[in-house]
Amino acid sequence: MNNTDHSFRIVVQRWVNPQRELFEESAEYCYHGVGTNYLEEEKKSVEVIRWHNGRSNSENYNKELKGGFGLEHVPCNDFGGNAVWFGIVILAYNLFIASKIFLFPKSWVKKTIRTIRWEFVCMAGKVIRHSRQLILRICSALRETFEIYVEARQKCCELT
Repeated sequence: MNNTDHSFRIVVQRWVNPQRELFEESAEYCYHGVGTNYLEEEKKSVEVIRWHNGRSNSENYNKELKGGFGLEHVPCNDFGGNAVWFGIVILAYNLFIASKIFLFPKSWVKKTIRTIRWEFVCMAGKVIRHSRQLILRICSALRETFEIYVEARQKCCELT
């Protein structure tokens, strides 16, 4: 902030510290500042805070890409190869988001790739071969997850 010639505005939120009695030397108030280049005539302070809070979820998307889809490291020293890798990961992420929206129940929209992998891949089951058939026996507690999987496959086939 000290090394810029551009002007900006800081909007500060203040609220009473809800855990003040837990610590003897804690402050009476909590503060949160948002730096912006909006003039006060363009956006009021409340509108700046609302706008900022609406975009604060972008860090979770980055975390999902890095932790869930393997973008924490690039695979090689070649810029072109890394660009291809990045494009494939972004495509996979977008397909995952589309499948959450169009194929899975509404309650699954906020689930991360790790959670959905855990629920699908880590199912307790047993494959049985009997009279020329393969039978998949699943733990009764996971039957609901399996039904969601079957329903998502049917919806996927209907899309084509």
